[in-house]
Amino acid sequence: MTIVSHAQVQTDGTTPTITTGLCASNCTIRGGLQQGNNLFHSFSEFNINEGATVFFNDPGVVNILSRVTGNNPSNIFGKLGVSGGSANLFLINPNGIIFGKNSSLDVKGSFVATTAHGVQFGNQGFLDTSASEIPLLTVNPSAFLFNQPGQPIEVNSRTAAGLDSSGKKIFGLRVPDGKSLLFIGGDISLDGGGLNALGGLNALGGRIELGGLSEPGSVNLSVDGNNLSLDFSDGTDRADVLITDGAQINVVSGGDGDIAIHAKDITINKSRISAGIGPGIGSRSSQAGDITLKATGSLSLTEGVVLNRVDEKGTGDGGNIRISAKNLALKGGDINLTSEDFLNGGSERLAQFFQASSFITVDTKGDGNAGNIMIEVADTISLESGSVILNNSESKGDVGDIAITAKDLYLQNLAAISSASFGEGKAGDVFVTTTGDVVVTSDSRIGTTIVEGALDNPNKRLPGELTIKAKSLSLSDGGQIDTFTVRPVGPDGDPLDFSGRAVGGNITINTTDFVDISGFSDVTGLSSGVFAFSDSTVGSAGNINVTTQDLSLSKGAIISAQIFNASKGGSISINATTFKALSGGQILTTAADSGSAGNITLNVADSILISGTAPKLSNRLDLLRNGLIVFDGQTPERASQRIAIFNEIGSSSGLFANTTPASTGNGGQHQH
Repeated sequence: MTIVSHAQVQTDGTTPTITTGLCASNCTIRGGLQQGNNLFHSFSEFNINEGATVFFNDPGVVNILSRVTGNNPSNIFGKLGVSGGSANLFLINPNGIIFGKNSSLDVKGSFVATTAHGVQFGNQGFLDTSASEIPLLTVNPSAFLFNQPGQPIEVNSRTAAGLDSSGKKIFGLRVPDGKSLLFIGGDISLDGGGLNALGGLNALGGRIELGGLSEPGSVNLSVDGNNLSLDFSDGTDRADVLITDGAQINVVSGGDGDIAIHAKDITINKSRISAGIGPGIGSRSSQAGDITLKATGSLSLTEGVVLNRVDEKGTGDGGNIRISAKNLALKGGDINLTSEDFLNGGSERLAQFFQASSFITVDTKGDGNAGNIMIEVADTISLESGSVILNNSESKGDVGDIAITAKDLYLQNLAAISSASFGEGKAGDVFVTTTGDVVVTSDSRIGTTIVEGALDNPNKRLPGELTIKAKSLSLSDGGQIDTFTVRPVGPDGDPLDFSGRAVGGNITINTTDFVDISGFSDVTGLSSGVFAFSDSTVGSAGNINVTTQDLSLSKGAIISAQIFNASKGGSISINATTFKALSGGQILTTAADSGSAGNITLNVADSILISGTAPKLSNRLDLLRNGLIVFDGQTPERASQRIAIFNEIGSSSGLFANTTPASTGNGGQHQH
């Protein structure tokens, strides 16, 4: 939007509005037309200079509505506020609104900025920015009306806005805690001013909502005191929302706090959206709010974060993340990793790689449960370059579920979809449902991880189940589907023994066409495959069940269930029309302690073909031995045992249900 200098505050004569002071520097707006709990002001121009302050006087109403009837956008470069009360303030200019880098808010209630041409008031009528008279409007506003595509709203504020719930400085536009901050355009852009500025929007424990229309239509508004929210009709074309350059959207507090964005395309670039419960605050009854992102087109997250967290020493349950879009893309930075980055000395580049990644995360580090992640996409979901969809607990709280629905799902270059419990809580389930393809490649994974804790309740450590339903599943170049149950590691790198129980999670894969698992990672040496691994003190391993038309394992790919305690190992069940294990493709169940290896069952209606050996096995084992990152959540001891298993079995294709040489348990059985 082009910025043009205009008069500061100029009334249009349709309301008895008066100003005291000089609005070029400091003024108060009084008078206006009061109808019930609504106070109306009307201006031909409304701008605030940098360094200037403009306050609306509140005589004790609920809503102050200021419309602009001229032809120019509003440039808010200074401070806009309300004095004398806690009324909600509405700024209505159908020509556009710009908040400059030094703009700020000083209100006691909620704030709404809109480029709608009118505002509906129930059945009483509407406030029109082009009409000379204002009808009798005494009820709360109920909708924003657009007779043309909405004009843009730009927010560039990076002014100091006090402290957040953890005592850290925050910047940008802020409303009082528990209040609402709404922007209804046209296109809406939020520019944080860079990582040293971190400007944005703040409504701690309140509600931040963004959205706009690209065609004539209406957006419904709900007003309950200072709590405001929007409702967008599904049939109306929406405008875009751009959040970029370190921008922050923040509602983190001791409870509540919702964020909602409605748009055609939502772009989040090097920026952060945060909800949840802050460190050291909240209560047993606290419930964090939700983050809801709805895009009728694409949602793109590049080096950005969408986070709903119960922070360290925070108390209460976390909220959810809900995403719906036509396409969803998560992208990281431009750092390309090689095998050298996984060897000793490569930790710096690994850290840089993941710092530049994108994250959609629900987690708990405090005293409370994590929420759920629910993603529904009409077409394609793609995760690249270390991007992660994660539900995680590092405390007593349980982990929520991850439910993903799409046409196609692609993960590549160390991307992950993961549910993990590193504390004392239950791991969440992961559900992936597509009508097309699921492709996991180049060291990416879909999985669950649970680290055993010392709990008195032996049934507490419930596993995370992993279910994939698709037309086809392809794993290649180290791509994995897995459930890991492991013991925590002490300072010396040795596993710690706990009295608790952690049962391994089951993996269920059901495809209508095929499952193709091929190759291994040139970077880490890890095989592509499906893995159920258990290293808990007590507890059985998870099972693997695959149902498909055609199952193919090739070039060192593996389906494996392994256990490293005295319990029963996981079993593997294959239901297919054809099965091929070529060039070192293997199905493997093993026990490396006093436990028993699980069974392997093949229910194959047509043909079974087993042939060949795996390429470059010795080179891969060398890489695994020397690697900085060996296996997810495992100790060096367990990694060595797994390498020993590969050495013993060798590179031949086949089905193997056995124990390691040092174990005292029984091998499993083959059934086909």
